[in-house]
Amino acid sequence: MKVIEISLEYGNVLGYVTQINDDLFLNYLDDHLDSENKDNFLNFLFLEFGNKNFSLLKHISVNIDFRLKGVGKNLFSNFIDQSSGPIILICDNLESQNLGFNLEQWYKRLGFKETGFKTISGPILIRY
Repeated sequence: MKVIEISLEYGNVLGYVTQINDDLFLNYLDDHLDSENKDNFLNFLFLEFGNKNFSLLKHISVNIDFRLKGVGKNLFSNFIDQSSGPIILICDNLESQNLGFNLEQWYKRLGFKETGFKTISGPILIRY
């Protein structure tokens, strides 16, 4: 597993290059999915990737004074430069956002698509 951590004055991004059998990734799923959904999601990932590397975007945050200025897109581009394979994430709709900002739509504009799996905080998205 490779940790991707980028911290800049205006925000930060954290993620990993991982595989479906990595303990850190499995623990992350334990925190977000019940056992049945976790097993189903792991089966989905195995069918999609096999044992190949993929990236998990765990967290992206933009300081409030820099929101809606393209900073998040810049942080995401930096993440892509260090990632490997498809990228998955949990779109955390419970995090506070600027009024009128739709986080799920923002990720979809960056090329993410729905996987059909959902957590309490939001859907799991993938970008190939």
